[in-house]
Amino acid sequence: MNKQQYPLVSIITPALNRGEHIENCLRSIQGQTYQNIEHVVVDGLSTDNTLSILERYADKYNLRWVSEKDSGMYDAIGKGMRMANGTILAYLNTDDLYFPWSVQVAVDAILAGHPIVFGDGCIVQSKPERLSTELSFSRSFNFEYYKDVATLMQPTVFFDRVVLEKIGHFDPSFRLLADCNYWLRCAQNGFPPSKIPEMMAVQIDHGETLRETYRDQLYLEFARLRGHASGKSHLRWMARVRRLLATRVVMARFSLSYGLNGRLGWQNFIEWASNQQSSFNLAACFRAGLPQFLKTDNTVKSAINTESLLSLCTNTHRR
Repeated sequence: MNKQQYPLVSIITPALNRGEHIENCLRSIQGQTYQNIEHVVVDGLSTDNTLSILERYADKYNLRWVSEKDSGMYDAIGKGMRMANGTILAYLNTDDLYFPWSVQVAVDAILAGHPIVFGDGCIVQSKPERLSTELSFSRSFNFEYYKDVATLMQPTVFFDRVVLEKIGHFDPSFRLLADCNYWLRCAQNGFPPSKIPEMMAVQIDHGETLRETYRDQLYLEFARLRGHASGKSHLRWMARVRRLLATRVVMARFSLSYGLNGRLGWQNFIEWASNQQSSFNLAACFRAGLPQFLKTDNTVKSAINTESLLSLCTNTHRR
């Protein structure tokens, strides 16, 4: 690949005492098939082994980092965006991963005329009582749906620098949901996100994520984001039903595309999954997505072998 023919993509990672997770994040970016990438890590004065890991990877790919006091995750992301040189931007938290094709697919979509894009992904439940991986599907963008019902899967989002220049940075008054607020602001100002039918990222859910640590704050911010509607039980129930129906439509299309070797989308993921028959269970994808009251012990199981998935995302030898 001639780097001069492809735009520079800047990926920002905020970090604070994430030595247990950050190495896989670095490897998932190092192993991208798209090569014109800079990775900017903004650390908030970690006291664990985060900095030693960053030092070890600094000469392995286009990585640079700073470690200084900040006012939280979105302050760190803002610093990284101001440091970035790329014409395409994204941010990836330390405990999330890209698929090897993620940046290439996003660049192709943005160059085709979509200033902000998002996709589907996998969610790894990494908790003492359960280790499993499920597919997470999102419907195409609709403002009311993503305001009142669901959120974009943040690590799948990429956007053109022109969006940042016209919309500005994240709202620092949000501690946990500034990204959700930002995508809605983009849509209100002429940049509605475009859906890519592809698996674009892996989200790792564990007990130390901010959304787990600050659940009460998360609830308050959702209420603010949705005009306090999320506090009403009947509206929450209606939102769950709408989300269930919307995701089932996408899942049905994915299933059909799987049978057609990716002709309807998700081509990269389906190609990988088709070669991983012992590690991928299409039926389990759908059972995992059942409403909680329909689940039994034998239906709550991993759709994908987690070790195979992590190996795919952290393999740095494909370039």
